[in-house]
Amino acid sequence: MKKLKWRIQAMLKASGFDLRRTPVGEKTEIEMFLAQCDKKNVSLIIDVGANIGQFAEKALWMAPHLKVLSIEPQRSAHKELIKKAAGNPNWIVAERCAIGRESGNTSINLAENSYSSSIYKITETHVEAADNSRTSGVEEVPLRTLPEALGSIPGISDNKIGLKIDTQGYELEVLEGSVNLINRIPVVLCELSLCPLYESAPNFRDMLSWFEMRGFRLVGLFPEFYHSIHPEMLQVNGIFVRDN
Repeated sequence: MKKLKWRIQAMLKASGFDLRRTPVGEKTEIEMFLAQCDKKNVSLIIDVGANIGQFAEKALWMAPHLKVLSIEPQRSAHKELIKKAAGNPNWIVAERCAIGRESGNTSINLAENSYSSSIYKITETHVEAADNSRTSGVEEVPLRTLPEALGSIPGISDNKIGLKIDTQGYELEVLEGSVNLINRIPVVLCELSLCPLYESAPNFRDMLSWFEMRGFRLVGLFPEFYHSIHPEMLQVNGIFVRDN
């Protein structure tokens, strides 16, 4: 019986499906993030690196009482965000910008698949793992700190914030520019790289150290990006909470 079960599981896996018993208490990444936000009385989700709003759409469907602020630097993705958010008063789209340690201007390396675009240059390891992540162009973009980006949006100055960061290696720069808001941010969902995928990007241990030094603890890890050829996991998403 066990061998038959393993054979069926292998066949399903090869077809892109998975069949297993769900452990008690298990939650998906977004379910755990929203549950932690609810526990910490968060009323505003800030989605840094929103792309075309995939995360925001799902979050608002699962928790329609929340407000979501989407921030995206790519021109084409930003236009799509505005279209999707139209008509939903709880979905706010900030002016097109990247979020970082300081304000100014920068350039973003555009990837063929859009969602792998980054201010940092992509490594050969990343391109080998996902051929559609190769750079297809460069685009100039305004750079702002998170407090500056929030300053131009009325009605959200007192909200507790659940921060989601997906900036392809630039996460630490986003966090460093957000330290003045840290007392309003009890929950963070952040992408973490297990190997060098972008030049100059911090490694997994650097990111964990940053969170630990500021009173956050890791409560969940979720697979994000696998190598398409080798049996390796390259990126995960971590959920961090601050209890004080």
